[in-house]
Amino acid sequence: MSQLTASKPPNLVWQSKAVLLLVVPYAGTGLVLQVHWWGTQAPQVAIWTLGLSLLLALVVLKLRAATPGGGCIPAGLVSY
Repeated sequence: MSQLTASKPPNLVWQSKAVLLLVVPYAGTGLVLQVHWWGTQAPQVAIWTLGLSLLLALVVLKLRAATPGGGCIPAGLVSY
């Protein structure tokens, strides 16, 4: 009888980096433009949204549910 060995999971690090490189610049630009607009039109909304996103990012990092980049980038996208 031959022994079954667990197959090694594929290395998908390059896919994660590719997605981040494609999404983050566009989302970051949109975030800056939206924050500027909301900051001039309704600063309370901009402050509340950014504060809530920062709080959620800190909770994710405190719980170690994601890496630092994985916790902060979605916070910026949520506030977008």
